[in-house]
Amino acid sequence: MLGEAEGKDSKAINVDKLRQLTMNIQEDLQREELMPPRRGCFSETVTACPPPREREVQFTEKCVTASRSFSAALLATSEMYTAAQYLSNHPEDDAYAKACREAILASEGLATLPAPPATKPECDAITSAPQQKASEQD
Repeated sequence: MLGEAEGKDSKAINVDKLRQLTMNIQEDLQREELMPPRRGCFSETVTACPPPREREVQFTEKCVTASRSFSAALLATSEMYTAAQYLSNHPEDDAYAKACREAILASEGLATLPAPPATKPECDAITSAPQQKASEQD
C-alpha cells in the first residue's frame, strides 16, 4: 500500500489532492522489483477542526469518483478515529488491526473500517490494575 496524507482546516479534500498519490504510484511502478503495483490510500488528516464525528463531508464527490477510477481508498479521520483509539488501548489485538488493513486494501473510494470489538470498561480496569501478592489479600 502506498499512502498520501493531506489536511485542510475547513474544506473537503478535492480531486487535485489525488494527483500526488497517483504520481507516486506511477513512479513506484518504475521499480523492477515491485509486482503487483501497490494500492493507493489517501488519508484526510485535519488538526484544527471539530471532533471527528462532527465533521461534514471530508472528500468532494469528484474526489470519491476519481479515487474509484484509480482503485485508491479514501480514509477519513472520522473513520480512523475509533479504530486508532481502540488499538492504542488494545495493541495486542492483531486480528482487529489486520481487519482494518484488509478493509482499506479492499476499498475503492471511501473506506469503511470495521467496528472494534466491544469491550467492558470494568474488565479493562481490572486487567490493567496491578496484581496483589497472595500475602496482601488476607
